[in-house]
Amino acid sequence: MKRQYLIFREARKGPKTSVFAVLSGSHGDLLGKIAWHGPWRQYVFTPGSETIWSQGCLQEVEGILAQLALARREEAKARREARREKTGHIQASS
Repeated sequence: MKRQYLIFREARKGPKTSVFAVLSGSHGDLLGKIAWHGPWRQYVFTPGSETIWSQGCLQEVEGILAQLALARREEAKARREARREKTGHIQASS
């Protein structure tokens, strides 16, 4: 996923979550990573040491984090609904 300043590339895909490399859009240098942090139950950004971040770059990171959070919620909801259907507990939608 290329943005104005950064490139977000899936580096490792697990069964439920992935790790994303955060790369410089102009040079391709590794600047940090985005990964699932279990204790907080959300994706987090870990910048590389000795990196500096502008407001625009941080906004791009925040946008990706928001996208990943939404996708994670939608996947969890789909899994819950599939479990309910499998066990016969179909809940009426409102």
